[in-house]
Amino acid sequence: MATSALGVWAWAGAPCTVDDAYIVARYGRRLAAGRGWTFRDGPPTDGVTGPLWVVPAIVGALLERLGLGAASIGLPKLLGATAAACAGGLAVREAAARAGRAAAWVAGLLLGQAQLAL
Repeated sequence: MATSALGVWAWAGAPCTVDDAYIVARYGRRLAAGRGWTFRDGPPTDGVTGPLWVVPAIVGALLERLGLGAASIGLPKLLGATAAACAGGLAVREAAARAGRAAAWVAGLLLGQAQLAL
């Protein structure tokens, strides 16, 4: 249930990009273009919360150069939604194993509601 709710949330929010995803995409585009670890022209800056998220953004930026859409934002967003769905599924499974089916439903509803509220 949490996974389904998260899927709906990811689909509904696909046109929107939060600032963290934009920042990562910007770093990825600039690295792919050979401009270094910067958000804009100038000295290197450290504005990325999780540096490993830049890797899919770099791959996405290279795909953009091949004319494959806005992949520098889309690829990290897809990976983030997938990771959140997996974490939600694991939390629901763990709730079911520890406290039963009713607890799993409550966990699924709470996780789904929390994701939709974002």
